[in-house]
Amino acid sequence: MVIDFEGLTPIGRPAEPIEVAALALRPRDGRLVETGRFEDLMRPPADVPVTVRDVQLKGITQRMLTSAAPLLR
Repeated sequence: MVIDFEGLTPIGRPAEPIEVAALALRPRDGRLVETGRFEDLMRPPADVPVTVRDVQLKGITQRMLTSAAPLLR
């Protein structure tokens, strides 16, 4: 299983997660084959902006996050 997180890093605060993805892999005939996939976005707090640099690096925009559910804490 491969798990990936993306986050925003506001100055002076811990990173805020905005995406989690998981890829399930199984060996088959000497190589890894995808058997499942999951991906979901999380809306960051209102005071944590998505910067131009964030969009360039992650491809995730503020518009994409606006309709996402907030992270449950």
